[in-house]
Amino acid sequence: MPTPRVSFVLPVYNAGPYLAAAVESLLGQTFGDFEILAINDGSTDGSREVLSRYNDCRLRVLDQTNVGLVQTLNRGIREARGEWIARMDADDVSLPDRLAKQTAYLRTHSQVALLGAWVATIDEQSQPLSDVVPFPVTHEELWSSIGRRPWVMCHPAVMFRRDAAIEVGLYDPAFRHAEDTEFFARLMSRFRAATLPDVVLQYRLRREAVSGVFKDHGYANAQLVRRIMERWQPGEPFAATAQERAEADARIAVSSRRRSARQAMGAYFCRVGRECLRGSRWSGAAIAYLKAAAYEPMNLDGYRGLVAAALRMGSAVVPAGVSPAFGAAAAASAGTPFAVAGDAAAATPFSQSSPPTRSRPAA
Repeated sequence: MPTPRVSFVLPVYNAGPYLAAAVESLLGQTFGDFEILAINDGSTDGSREVLSRYNDCRLRVLDQTNVGLVQTLNRGIREARGEWIARMDADDVSLPDRLAKQTAYLRTHSQVALLGAWVATIDEQSQPLSDVVPFPVTHEELWSSIGRRPWVMCHPAVMFRRDAAIEVGLYDPAFRHAEDTEFFARLMSRFRAATLPDVVLQYRLRREAVSGVFKDHGYANAQLVRRIMERWQPGEPFAATAQERAEADARIAVSSRRRSARQAMGAYFCRVGRECLRGSRWSGAAIAYLKAAAYEPMNLDGYRGLVAAALRMGSAVVPAGVSPAFGAAAAASAGTPFAVAGDAAAATPFSQSSPPTRSRPAA
């Protein structure tokens, strides 16, 4: 079999309701020189049966017991035959010309080893939230943004050179829930990166997203990455010192409690609300933030988001039982970042939450 130019690495864990759409979006690419490595990480929901439906030589299915996302990704990179790795999650949808656009860019920018792209966001029912989520474009903008803004590259939309990933040592399991942030920074310490300013993927927000459940864990590891970047010099290894790692682990031990079901639901609806604001879907944002406030009445993020949506709709409506004075205070505490359609950092003014990237613990 000829060696493909691109290998999609598709980790699969209990993604049954969304998996067929994900696989079909890859098989339907207009650029045809690729393979798909779908790695079934011990799914128990029928995901393996979904994969079995496809009789396509471009799809390779690898089965394993559940080991978690980081080890699954590393196995995919090692098993891949393509020069380039394209990431995808099993609940997202690649647009038909994704590979055509990204490979065309890489052909004319041979110095780039890591390429991101802009994305759109959708909810669990595939309803649109935001049509465009922009990210920093140049290497320098990306480097300066890592650890300082919550979402710098969308992990399922990236492509990177397989040999470069192997050279820097693949994903580091010590940075769980921020493994993509650390991997990108380590790659960028040796190679050039860029973002294609074009939407290539529909990124799905799901209430089961583990990054929402383990927010503090991911945030502590992302801050550790920023700390490494601030002292790193060219020619030095990109790695945490023993003291830096110990301090981050101490913060994780203290703060990284698994969220309750209600907290997780509140966080999910806050994320949906933020994306609706970004996409100028004001009524959808208001509904999402109302649900967030209902799940977490003591969390101000839902009320702040609701005020932002109400201001955009030209209404001063706030939840029943919340005084207008509180609404004004919430609007003031949210600052002035209501122009959310243009900048990804400005689109998350109401919380220091991690971005909705998805990783999950090993069983």
